[in-house]
Amino acid sequence: MKGSCSGAGMTKISIDFSPKGGPKDAVATWAKGYNGKVTLTFGDGNAWEMMAPTSDSELVPSMYTARPP
Repeated sequence: MKGSCSGAGMTKISIDFSPKGGPKDAVATWAKGYNGKVTLTFGDGNAWEMMAPTSDSELVPSMYTARPP
C-alpha cells in the first residue's frame, strides 16, 4: 500500500487501501496519548495502536498540550 504524510508535524496520513479492496484515500491522524502510546486514528473512529516503538515514534507529537489533572 502507498501513503503520504502532510500537515503540521506530518501528522495527517493518507493511505491507499485499494489494493486490499478498501478506500483509495483513507485519512488518519497519528498522535501520542497521555500514556505515551502512539495511535493512528481514522475519520470513522477506528484507531490502531503502535505495537512497538520505532525511531520515528519519538517524533510524534502529543495529542494533548497539558497533562490531565
